[in-house]
This record gives sequence, structure tokens and C-alpha cells, in this order.
Amino acid sequence: MPNTQSRRIALCGVLAALGVVVLLVGSALGLGTYAAPMLACFLLLPALEEYGPRAALCQYAATAILALLLVPEPDLSLFYALALGPYPVLRARLERLRRRRCAGRPSSPFSTRRWRLSMRCSCLCSARPGSPQSLPPPGSLTSRRWPC
Repeated sequence: MPNTQSRRIALCGVLAALGVVVLLVGSALGLGTYAAPMLACFLLLPALEEYGPRAALCQYAATAILALLLVPEPDLSLFYALALGPYPVLRARLERLRRRRCAGRPSSPFSTRRWRLSMRCSCLCSARPGSPQSLPPPGSLTSRRWPC
């Protein structure tokens, strides 16, 4: 099944209309001030996965404009348009930037040191007073393994 332009427009249009319906139902119920924009935000994910961020942004723009015009509760539509609507696309771009920035770097030695220190502290805290493991042996703070 090829990804043609008409399929992209049809999918994004149907999902945008469904997003507006979700926002309208959320405003009609009165409980959906925060839940309905989140559900409408999830409707961007199929377009983002299938056709990329450009199609998802077009769907978001259509949903936001229609929501601002048609939804009677302005808080709900503004919350979608300004806060939750662009979140899936921005998250995907930020993840891509983070992966690109961290590519080729070894894991941080600070994180492994912090893990070792937490393991040593948990061994010290779990040891009974007076037992041979209650105090670290000399030179063990610099060693790689702690005898627990």
C-alpha cells in the first residue's frame, strides 16, 4: 500500500475531525477540560508515525483552528492549541536531537560512580552494628566491588 498524497490528506483530515469531536465532547461533559485535549493530542500519533512531523503539524494546525472556532469552552481549546497539541511532534524532535547529541559517547562515568556509591551506602545501611561488614575495610572505597 503506497503512501500517496491523497492517503495522507485523508488520514490527517479524518483524525483532525475526530480530534475536534473529542474536544467538543469534552466541553459538553464538563469534566474533560484536561482529559479531552490529552485524548485529542494522542490522535496526532498515527499521522506522526505514518507520515512524519510535517503531516502531524498540519493535522495539529487544522485541529487547533477548528477547535478555537467551534468549541464553546475557550479554556479547553486554548489548552490544546498552546500546550498539548504540539507536544508529540516536539517530543519526537527533541528525542532525535538527544540521540544525535549522545551518539558515539561512552556512558558517563559519573552515573556509574553514583550507582557504586548508592550500592555501598545500601550495604552499609543494611549491615548490623558490630558485624564485620558494618565498616568498610581499608582501601575498599577505591575498589570496584564492595563485599555485601
